[in-house]
Amino acid sequence: MAIELLAPAGNGAAVRAAVQSGADAVYIGGKSFGARRAAQNFTADEIKEQTDYCHLYGVKVHVTVNTLVKQREIGELQTFVKELNDARVDALIVQDLGAAEIIKNTCPDLTLHASTQMSVTTADEVKELARLGFSRVVLARELSRGEIENICRMSPIEIEVFVHGAICQCYSGKCLMSSILGGRSGNRGSCAQPCRLPYELCEGHKSLKNGYLLSPKDMALIDELGTLKRMGVTSLKIEGRLKRAEYVSAVVGVYRKYLDLLEEHGDTKVTKEDMQILTDAFSRSGFTDGYFKNKLGADMMSYASPSGTGDTKYTRDIEERCAENANVRKIGVDITGTLKLGSPLEVNFSDGEGRRVRAVGTLKSEKAVNAPLGADRLKAQLLKLGSTPFLCRDISVTADKGVTLPIKEINAVRRKAAEMLADVRVKREKGRVNDYAVPSCERETPAKIELAAYVTTDEQRRAAEEAGIKVERFRPFSGTLNVCNSLTVDYLSKNGVVTLSPELNLREIEELLRYTNAETEVIAYGRMPLMVMKNCPVNAQGKCQNGKQVYSLRDRKRRVMPIICEGERGKCKAVLLNSVPIYMADKAEDIKRLKINCVRLLFTVENFSQCVKIIDEYKRAFADGEKLDAPPENTFTRGHFYRGVT
Repeated sequence: MAIELLAPAGNGAAVRAAVQSGADAVYIGGKSFGARRAAQNFTADEIKEQTDYCHLYGVKVHVTVNTLVKQREIGELQTFVKELNDARVDALIVQDLGAAEIIKNTCPDLTLHASTQMSVTTADEVKELARLGFSRVVLARELSRGEIENICRMSPIEIEVFVHGAICQCYSGKCLMSSILGGRSGNRGSCAQPCRLPYELCEGHKSLKNGYLLSPKDMALIDELGTLKRMGVTSLKIEGRLKRAEYVSAVVGVYRKYLDLLEEHGDTKVTKEDMQILTDAFSRSGFTDGYFKNKLGADMMSYASPSGTGDTKYTRDIEERCAENANVRKIGVDITGTLKLGSPLEVNFSDGEGRRVRAVGTLKSEKAVNAPLGADRLKAQLLKLGSTPFLCRDISVTADKGVTLPIKEINAVRRKAAEMLADVRVKREKGRVNDYAVPSCERETPAKIELAAYVTTDEQRRAAEEAGIKVERFRPFSGTLNVCNSLTVDYLSKNGVVTLSPELNLREIEELLRYTNAETEVIAYGRMPLMVMKNCPVNAQGKCQNGKQVYSLRDRKRRVMPIICEGERGKCKAVLLNSVPIYMADKAEDIKRLKINCVRLLFTVENFSQCVKIIDEYKRAFADGEKLDAPPENTFTRGHFYRGVT
């Protein structure tokens, strides 16, 4: 089975460019619920129009529904999903598990693909998503060749991987940097890309490195197509819904060329000329395959500049594939024409994929007085497919001797047959639609709010245990902080208390809790993780924390953001923390009104005595009801409890 080439499209021109350049599928977004809100995107009517266009050429359409969904947005999501069902799109790309449940209950025939925003990195996660009804998983971009191969071998469903375009320094779906620093959430499609700004790596107070330390080069796996196919990958995904149509056409065209060569010859080697086309389309200081080959470090990064360095030169071929009336890609058809004396012309078109149409004219043929029409002349007229998307593969024409028919009539029947076949190719059955509403509940007020802690060091654990509060190891990679609606809460509640998203404000939390009785908690103290990184910025400079916390990043506003690490040396995952902690002990009454079950304290860089002090303050505020004063200005943040995110 041929491997799928999946192209991005942020507007109509990009859709045409993708299709005409040889994409097997495109992914697009609507005006809401997509992780690229800055793209032009499409209205419901435009999605239907673009889907019909793609289906005409046999190209599938996947729609991004890959943002986190808040409780109040569930009705809007259902309306959008019904519109996508009406448009007969081929799949929805979803991040939010609650959103997936809503989709399944509203339009059960829609196909679900798990977004890379889910940060799927293991075969067990793939199997669980298969159990939940997903038919495909888009793997995290940070996986190595061996990790991808292992997942493909064990996966019961399709696997999709990114092969070209921009990558993030942070695992997708685990980045809160734009959200916490600026209120624009990457999980909600509004990332401000603070990772593309300059930073300074510090060891204590000593400066080690300046530059764009969180800005990776773009990915390019064009040389790995044979490997990916042999591993069993189903779909190869190109990033770029924010990029223009010329980029889409150039990149898709190159990948299409080498996928076709792979099918013909079993393997390929990309030429310098074609690599230059990819570079000219867009690159950041060249390309990287560091994640795939597990070669992390400075070579993956674009330290000098976060911007594209391509010359944006495009060949005439690319320009033709991007044109408004582009029709480079043709659909092969078999044509038969029959003209009998005294009968109208009959024309049959067949696309070789089981679709066949029959068009019959309105005028009857007559016996020719002078020059008869003849089979050759009839064939010549039927071959004039012109600006249609069709190209004749084979034609068979029979005509009685001595008959004639106006050329205008022959052209009309040919056009009618072409239009009929186009309509048949576009036609898809609409899936079922159910009435579904999330049931509300009367949430019980907990007898008391429990106090618990996440810790990263042994002395933090000792402080929590001596204070008599529940304590767990903080696992920033495996723990989920993307819970924004009651359906996600209910799914995760089988594993115990559920931590709500730090991107929800108090009003949104209160609204969510009207729809679930599951045990929930909020992080009310601590430096929130801004990024979880496989390519450690410390290790990239030849340094290592060695189990301590000595390194940090300093931004243009002189904010110092600590870096902590999880895992063994050389294989650790680095976590970038906020410069100041959330503090809510003096606002305890606001949290108590939520009917939350647990208040979680997140300890990362705090020492033993600092932990003891914080635990004592939160005990006094939440257990004893003592009114506390806020800490000194600029030493803390309220997180999103009062502001929320867009």
